[in-house]
Amino acid sequence: MGSKDNAKRTLERQHFDTFLQLSKQSFDEVSFGEPPEPDVVAWRASEQIGVEITSFHRRSQKRDESEQTVVVDRAAELYKRAGAPNVGVHVMWAPHYEIKKRARQPLARDLALVVARHVPRKGMWTNLSWQNFNHLLMSAIDHVTVDRLIEYRESFWTVDGGGVVPTWSTDSVQAEIDRKNQKPRRYRERYAEVWLLLVSAFGAPSAWMEVSDEVRNSRFKSAFDRIYLLSSFPFDVFELNTSSN
Repeated sequence: MGSKDNAKRTLERQHFDTFLQLSKQSFDEVSFGEPPEPDVVAWRASEQIGVEITSFHRRSQKRDESEQTVVVDRAAELYKRAGAPNVGVHVMWAPHYEIKKRARQPLARDLALVVARHVPRKGMWTNLSWQNFNHLLMSAIDHVTVDRLIEYRESFWTVDGGGVVPTWSTDSVQAEIDRKNQKPRRYRERYAEVWLLLVSAFGAPSAWMEVSDEVRNSRFKSAFDRIYLLSSFPFDVFELNTSSN
């Protein structure tokens, strides 16, 4: 199994653990299946329940977040190679700035350089903005926070995110269900029930969605026996009303 598959499996475990805690669901045993099995197989007595997990993201925003992370990770590596002091770095990108592939390396280089030039004293922190940036960084980055408030054992660089939290619509929920509706047919006969866990993860702004009364009260067409929504706003689990396709 590759590192990407391992990361996906770890994230699924985290989401499922959160689902169990918030929903107060319990099982005698849980295992994580291999394809073509569902993501989770859970046992209650002699019954097996298959659980398919899918994470929601607004696709274009997710791509932007991935590009931002690539650049910040490269900048962190360049900073480390320079032998500069260990710091905590939080990068807030400018709204609506789209990173082009050819700009990845120049952005990473300039970001590493500007942080190295403004390392605060021990126990201090600094906020860098347009006054500290060259023309390229002015266009791309809103601000960068650099801190040495604690004695970091190694540098820690991350992308900060923010924005308006949209509201789920019934159409957007149904579209996510439709993406997975073929899955149960592959393995339904093996399980007493097949569930779908739809995750709106808190960690990335591209996944943020607020659950509306419309979604709570609507009925969705589904091939799954049950559908649960693990919501970021509010941080809770909701069982959706469903009817057969």
